[in-house]
Amino acid sequence: MGCCCNKDVGDSSQPLLNDQDKAGDTTATKGSLSTTASTKKGKKNKGSSRTDSKWTNQLKKDAERDKKIKKLLLLGPGNSGKSTFFKQLLRIHGRGLSDLKKQYFGQSDMKRAIYDNVLDQIRAVINQYKQFAESEEYDSKLSEEEEEAISYITNNNLPADCEINKEVANKIKIIWNNVDIKKAYDDRENLSIVDSAAYFFNEIDRISSIDYQPTERDILLVRTPTAGIVSAKFDINGNTFHIYDAGGQKCERSKWIHCFDNVTAVIFIGSLSCFDQGLYETAYTNAMHETLMLWDEILNSRWFRPTSMILFLNKCDLFKIKLEEKNKDLHVCFDGKTKQFDEYKGDNSYKDGIDFVKQQFVAMNKCQNGREIYAHVTCATDKDNVKKVFNDVQNIVVNAALQRGGLL
Repeated sequence: MGCCCNKDVGDSSQPLLNDQDKAGDTTATKGSLSTTASTKKGKKNKGSSRTDSKWTNQLKKDAERDKKIKKLLLLGPGNSGKSTFFKQLLRIHGRGLSDLKKQYFGQSDMKRAIYDNVLDQIRAVINQYKQFAESEEYDSKLSEEEEEAISYITNNNLPADCEINKEVANKIKIIWNNVDIKKAYDDRENLSIVDSAAYFFNEIDRISSIDYQPTERDILLVRTPTAGIVSAKFDINGNTFHIYDAGGQKCERSKWIHCFDNVTAVIFIGSLSCFDQGLYETAYTNAMHETLMLWDEILNSRWFRPTSMILFLNKCDLFKIKLEEKNKDLHVCFDGKTKQFDEYKGDNSYKDGIDFVKQQFVAMNKCQNGREIYAHVTCATDKDNVKKVFNDVQNIVVNAALQRGGLL
């Protein structure tokens, strides 16, 4: 079947419109369509122009605001005290405990993190003790009570979510009170045992109490390896600082690339006290050598050629104790056998040791334009020291930003 269309048909012998009328009508129609289209196009162009202008202005404002923000990138190897320094900034220039909770624990339990740290660390100390006990230097015997306590902690009988109650705390105290266990901690050779472990062992009665709530110092000192990148903004003396704490372990370093855009300054944090220790990841690699090689890689990277470089030689308090009280020799790290570094021939005093290590870092600078390295000796656990040092950093960063903008 076909499709039927009904049309009104007049006398076929009389055209409805003559050719002239058709032409005129067509012209009029075209003119009308053209005017309408032009009007619509004009309105559309005006609307589009206003939108473009709005976005352009917004982008300009964003760019200007972004210029005023000083971006600082905290870099360094694991266990250098980098995250401790970042936590101190949160305490000093942020909202203290609330910011520490938000940045490092989120919705997780702070107590859980501290419990896990204490148990991991006492096990690591026990392992270090056992290694030393096998050598002739350690002539040590454990009591039956101490053997039982070590067995209780190390035999994996404790559940994964174990809380440190009075029973667990008592076992830790028995172990920690052993003189040779403490000696193993003092003589630790690997970064798997963190410097703050003794603090938590000594605070075990408070930590095991039923109503225990972590203090600011607990959160400051608990080991919290940075996974990925943690950041915070601080408004200080009319300047906005956006600080990024990038993960220090080797597996985290590939993620640093995302922070390289328009960084005002890099703050590299290296531990002074690690000169006689092996890495957490690979115990046979000297931690100071690894720190220097990482510094070399960052300092001379094409990403950081226009960037101000600030060096924090951290853990100066522990470095001093090792040299002056424990008679550790800096020569064990700088023995002349590694071509990249000079041989240490000094008197092993604190000042001489600091000067020598600083020179090893500064000598890595291969920049031909004489870029200055701003070096500071720091102690990230000392709030007053961090406050003073960061005041100096602010001046360096602000001046660097002004120089970039051609204002200095």
